[in-house]
Amino acid sequence: MTVQGDGLVALTTQLALHTLGIPSSGLDASAKAPPASLNDTDDPRVYALSAASVRLFSDLGVWQQLRDSQQCPVYEMHVWAAPAQPQALKLNAMSQGRSELCCMVSHQDLIAALRHSVAGIRGQVAPSALNGTDARRLCLVAEGTRSRTRQQLGMKTKRYVYEQVALVGSWRCEHTHGRVARQWFLGEQGVLALLPLADPHVVSMVWSMPSSMAQEFRASHATAQAEQLSALSRGVLGELTWPDAQLRLALSPLQYLMAQDWVCEHDNTRYVLLGDAAHAVHPLAGLGLNLGLGDVACLMRLWSQRGNYWDPHLYHAYVRERQAAAYKVAALTDGLART
Repeated sequence: MTVQGDGLVALTTQLALHTLGIPSSGLDASAKAPPASLNDTDDPRVYALSAASVRLFSDLGVWQQLRDSQQCPVYEMHVWAAPAQPQALKLNAMSQGRSELCCMVSHQDLIAALRHSVAGIRGQVAPSALNGTDARRLCLVAEGTRSRTRQQLGMKTKRYVYEQVALVGSWRCEHTHGRVARQWFLGEQGVLALLPLADPHVVSMVWSMPSSMAQEFRASHATAQAEQLSALSRGVLGELTWPDAQLRLALSPLQYLMAQDWVCEHDNTRYVLLGDAAHAVHPLAGLGLNLGLGDVACLMRLWSQRGNYWDPHLYHAYVRERQAAAYKVAALTDGLART
């Protein structure tokens, strides 16, 4: 079995296969794909991991590698659903019987932990309880939205490109964030989120906005940027300052993508799409990575239940379950992005 890709979902898939005792090899597709906008050492993205995603990483031994200083549980979310809305809508974890709504972790820390885990299993052969002796091959494709394998195989997709980009960067705030995620729907100015990080005085900004506006914002002076951001966020965190790295503008526009074909067979090989190779959604709800990790968890469960990772019915069940989940998330995020 082969895993195509070198990102978060691909690395998680390799660990999942090892845990189940399924022999596999990882194929880094980055050399064949168009160049990425950012390398991992300066990628400013952060992820809001759901309880299910944290549980998956714990089961695979990844979460235990992250220190407390690399995690930030989120206890509340405050949303201003319209520019003129005076008070925020508040969502509290305790009121839902949960210890936290999600947990924030940086891309740099998460991919480092995954790569360390994958490096630790290379050369190991785990005992397998699954039947996979079929001479045909299985290739799990987790190459991201620009998947070259998906394109070469002619696997159809439905795509919509938003006239927006995501501007991401960290800001130091005068008041402590209180482990509260905050989001403002700003009409023509897009959607702004200030997400808490482990440092109580640092937040991650994720601002989806029109491309022209993003260019103007990046070109302005840091003081003007801070003033504009403070005004849009209604001063709830006090004065904002630039703590370190320069803000970075994602080179790829935000998009909705949904594969019409998730599984295909070619040249005695079955190809199965996972993660952003199968679906991509607007980032305003922070659900994209969780959706991809859900693909991995679903395959792990089905492989364990069915006992034969070549069984075609297994992949029919996978597509039914994960396609429904992806459409549900896409409908939510696309609807919010167009309001």
